[in-house]
Amino acid sequence: MTDASLVLEPASVLAPDPNFPNDPTKTTCSLCPYLNGTPVVLVQSRGRFDGGVTKSSGRYHAAYVNDSWAIGKHFTVNLGLRWEQQRLVGNQLSRVFNDMWSPRFGFVVDPKGNRKTKFYANYGRYAFVLPLDAAVRALSAEDDVLGAFWAPHSTSAGCPAGQSPCITTDSNGSPDYSTLFTPDSNHLLNKATGGINNAVNVGLSGGEPFAPGTRMEYTDEYVAGVQHEFRNGIVFGVRYIDRRLKRVIEDQGGISVEQFDALASNGGGLNYFIGNPNGKQDIFVNPNEITFGLGTNFSPGQQTQANLPAACVDSHGFATPYVAWDVLSPLTASQGQAVVAGSACFPSVNQPATWSIPDPANPGQFMLDPNAEFGGEFHPDGKPDTYKDPVRVYQAVEIEVNKGFGHNWALNANWRIARLNGNYEGAFRNDNNQADPGISSLFDLTEGSLGLLGKQQGIGPLNTDRRHVINVNPYYVLDHSRLKGMVLGSGLRIQSGLPLTTLYAQFAYQNAGEVPWFGRGDLGRAPTTFAIDAHVEYPWKLSDRVSLKFGFDTFNIANRKDKTLINQNSDLGFGINNQDFKLPFAVTGMNNYFFQQPFSARASVRLVF
Repeated sequence: MTDASLVLEPASVLAPDPNFPNDPTKTTCSLCPYLNGTPVVLVQSRGRFDGGVTKSSGRYHAAYVNDSWAIGKHFTVNLGLRWEQQRLVGNQLSRVFNDMWSPRFGFVVDPKGNRKTKFYANYGRYAFVLPLDAAVRALSAEDDVLGAFWAPHSTSAGCPAGQSPCITTDSNGSPDYSTLFTPDSNHLLNKATGGINNAVNVGLSGGEPFAPGTRMEYTDEYVAGVQHEFRNGIVFGVRYIDRRLKRVIEDQGGISVEQFDALASNGGGLNYFIGNPNGKQDIFVNPNEITFGLGTNFSPGQQTQANLPAACVDSHGFATPYVAWDVLSPLTASQGQAVVAGSACFPSVNQPATWSIPDPANPGQFMLDPNAEFGGEFHPDGKPDTYKDPVRVYQAVEIEVNKGFGHNWALNANWRIARLNGNYEGAFRNDNNQADPGISSLFDLTEGSLGLLGKQQGIGPLNTDRRHVINVNPYYVLDHSRLKGMVLGSGLRIQSGLPLTTLYAQFAYQNAGEVPWFGRGDLGRAPTTFAIDAHVEYPWKLSDRVSLKFGFDTFNIANRKDKTLINQNSDLGFGINNQDFKLPFAVTGMNNYFFQQPFSARASVRLVF
C-alpha cells in the first residue's frame, strides 16, 4: 500500500449503538480499540495498491499563422490562426487530441492618426494542454482504495479498566503512529463481524476510456479598451476583459454518492470515464434511484429485503443487489452525530419489472440477469446525464495611469475591478488542494436524490476571486542638491479578501474539502488588506564607470497584520470535526501566510560597474 491517507475517527460515527445514537463512547464495533475512553477506527480515504510507479510520456505540436494590415494611419487589423495537437501516453492507453483550431482577431483605431489615442478590441481562443498527470493517473493502471476502515494497532497491556484493547502509545502517551496502520485482513473492519458494516470503496483503472468525440479544453477571451497619452508622457488607459471557460476535460463516474456506496456493498467499484462534461452530455445510463428511510437508522439486522420499497423487488421476488443503507449526511457526521440522510436502492433501468432469471445451478431460485442495467453503464440512454455545465467566468475592468521616467519622476498605478464566478476552478482545485488537471473529483459523482454533494455544482465566487486590487508605485530622483541622484520611491497595495466557503467531506471519498455544502462564499470574505512600502537609494560615484549604491527598503510600514484566509474545512475527514475551522489558515499559492507579514526593513549595498 502506498500514498495512504489516514485519520483516526470515533467508531460511533460509522457504527453507532442504536440505544445510544449520540454517545461517542458507544458503538457496535467490538473490534475497535479504545483511545481516551472512546472506541476509534482508522479511516483511510486514499491509497494505492498497484506499486505506485508509472511510466508515461507526452508530445505536443503546434503551428500558427498571423498577419497584420495597416489601413492608412487610422486602422490596423490583426488576424491569426493556431493549430494544436497533443498526445498523452500511459502504460495502458494513449490518447491524441488533434485538430484544435484557435482563431485570433483584433483591431486598433487611431482616430487622429497621431499615435496619441487608440481604441482596440481583441478576441482569442486558448487551448489548455494537459500535463502528464492525466497520463499517469488516467491512462495507466492505477488501483486506488477510496475508503476503507482499519482497526488501529492495539494492545491489552496497560489499558484503563473497561477499555481493552487500547491503542498502542509512545513514551509520551500519544498514539504510536509508526505502528498504527497494519494493512492486513486481521485489521480490516469493513464487513467484518464486530466491525464496520460498510464495504471497502475502491477505484480500479486499467486506463480510463474516453467518451466519443472528447476534445481539448479551451477558453475564449474578449478584450476591449481605450488608451490616451497626455502631456509629459502620462498614459491613461481603461480596458474590459471577459474570459470564459467553454469546454473542459474531466473524468466522470456517472453515479451518485449513494450508488457508489451501493456498488461497494456489492463488491463493485467506481469506474472513471474521461469526456467533456456539460448539461447536455449523454454518455451514461441514468439510474432509477429510489430513496427510503429518510433520517432513519437501520440496524444490521433490519437491513433486509423486507424493509426495501416494493419497486426494488422484482416480479420474481428478487431484490436489487444495489442498496445503500444508512448513508450519512456530512453535515451531522462532522458534529459527531451518526444521523443518516437516508437509504437508497436501485432497481433495473431497462428491465424495471423483472431483472432476474432462473438460476440453472439452483432450480427454483433466481439470479441477476446479465442484460439488466442499473445505472452508470457507459453508453447513452437518450437522456442527459445529471451533470451541470462547468462554469468559470472572469470579468474585469482595469484602469491604468502610467508615466515613463521624465522630469525626475515616474508612476505606475492601476486599479482592477473584477469578479470570478463559476463552479469549476480549472487545473487546480483549491477546495481540496487537488492538483489533478483534467481528472479532479468535481465530476466524479452525480448529485443523486439524497443531495449529498450539497451545492458542489452551484454557481458562486470561486476561490481566487478578488473584487478589487489597487497598486500605486511612484518614484522621484533628486538632481539639484548634495543628494543628487537619490531615488525616493513608495508603493501602495490594496486588495479585497478572498471568498470563504464551508467545505465538508462526502460519504464516498471521506477526505476533507470536497463539498461546498451551503454554496460558495457562504462565510463571506476575508478582510481587505493593504500595505505601504518605501524605498530610498543613494549612489556614491567612485569613478566614471564604478559606483556604490546604498539602499534601504521598508515593507508594511503600518505593520498591519490582518488575517489573509481562514480554515474552511468543517471536518478533517468524513465525520471528524475540525477544531481549527474558521481559524487563520495558510495555503501555498493563495495566501502563503496566516496573516499579512509584519513590518520589515532591508538595507543593501550594490557595486555597479
